[in-house]
Amino acid sequence: MSEHVEQSVREAYEAGDLASALGKTVEAYGPEVLGFLVSRLRNTDAADDAFAHTCEALCTSIGSFAWQCSMRTWMYKLARSAASRHLRSPSNRANCNIPLSQVSEIADRLRSQTHEFLRSEVKDRFAELRQELEADDQALLILRVDRGLEWGEIAEVLSDAQLDDDEQKRVAARLRQRFQTVKKRLRQRAIEHGLISEAG
Repeated sequence: MSEHVEQSVREAYEAGDLASALGKTVEAYGPEVLGFLVSRLRNTDAADDAFAHTCEALCTSIGSFAWQCSMRTWMYKLARSAASRHLRSPSNRANCNIPLSQVSEIADRLRSQTHEFLRSEVKDRFAELRQELEADDQALLILRVDRGLEWGEIAEVLSDAQLDDDEQKRVAARLRQRFQTVKKRLRQRAIEHGLISEAG
């Protein structure tokens, strides 16, 4: 699905229809990105705010998007940045000068659908364990396990700067090792809390 979405977004982009490219991006990736923000911030209001900032940042940056990564990766990168800004300063606001009400309507609908989907007791218990992890470790789990991003994409999302191919490979290798450590730590905590058995 992601490849089809990327192609559709790029076609709209190259045709100069930025509003359509933006709408397709938010429609396709909004639910998973909002879920990422809920998991990262552990508060639906904070996640809603960060999601709005993510959409605004996407709005202001789409005109100069250079396709050095996928639009999906870019939206996650913007979401991670919005979450970090929110944690540092909840009143921080992005400045979007392009009035695209279509995006706001899509975002509102996706927020409603996603919050309903994310409610479950088991998910909440695992989320509590994840919350004990460092923020970047939480993001690493979400991006790899929940969203299935490739290691190169994750390296791009979790890096503050644009990476060249060699840097991306090095960062991806470090993240794979870190992922194994985080999984072991989370598994041990799940055993301690009775969520899984030693053999599970």
